[in-house]
Amino acid sequence: MKIGELVKSSLPSIKQHCENNNTNELNNLLSLEYSKKIFGIGFPFFIETKNINDNEFKTQSRRFYKEILQICGKQVQATSQWYDYHTERFKQYMAKIGKTESEITEDIKNENMQNGLFEEEVNIHEFNNFTYERDLQNSLISQAEILFPDYKIYGNYDGVEYSIEGKRIDLLLENKKENKLLAIELKAGSTDYKTFGQLSMYLGLLQKQFPEIPKENINGIIIAGEIEKTLKDACLITDKIKLMEYTMKISLEEKK
Repeated sequence: MKIGELVKSSLPSIKQHCENNNTNELNNLLSLEYSKKIFGIGFPFFIETKNINDNEFKTQSRRFYKEILQICGKQVQATSQWYDYHTERFKQYMAKIGKTESEITEDIKNENMQNGLFEEEVNIHEFNNFTYERDLQNSLISQAEILFPDYKIYGNYDGVEYSIEGKRIDLLLENKKENKLLAIELKAGSTDYKTFGQLSMYLGLLQKQFPEIPKENINGIIIAGEIEKTLKDACLITDKIKLMEYTMKISLEEKK
């Protein structure tokens, strides 16, 4: 089971744990600091629905599942921002509250049978929040040091959706030997000149936050399925932003 599916499937168990065993745990899961410490994620595990449009999160509402849970008298939504490397830490958390992955899977199967649903239907409809861009992000993160051998993910995965002045950089890398930063913006499909402005702003914010790093050592890359001409033209004025297009490869193996 993929990490995102596992998290979403575990929400009933987490809700029960908060209500029956440790009501203070809901407050912990509403905390960004706690969520980052326990799971390594860049968003609070839960956010109160009434706060989803606050300044801090109004542009990030898509980072949370639309499903609203009623827990301990509060309406909350769970973050959908999970990557493969979060899997082990999430499983450790679930083990602490008494649920293994196999037990969660069995609970889902029993519930689906009671509701007259087949597993295939659940895979298609229940987990429709997972997007093509999310798969690309997972792939980029897992292969970051292969694709960019001189770099590593900043701050032991703090660079994944790096938060800076209310904005989020898809991936921030730091040079393994030199005092350099590389900000990466990933777009599924095609992208145009607007992404140039977006990444330029990120580079400016990084220059403010890291004044000890020479400006020429803070650069960016836009990765997309297709780079439109307007974006290519915009990048002609600077060598601080490079453009790359990704390609996808599918291989088939016959099973006998």
